[in-house]
Amino acid sequence: MSNIWKIIIVNIIIPIVIEEVIEKMRDREFIEKMRNRI
Repeated sequence: MSNIWKIIIVNIIIPIVIEEVIEKMRDREFIEKMRNRI
């Protein structure tokens, strides 16, 4: 059972974390672009 839970965690939690990191990276790029315009 423990192996199944590890697989579930890897398949669900890690992708969510990666998406959050990507969104933060995009937000930083957007903020930098806005600052450059101002």
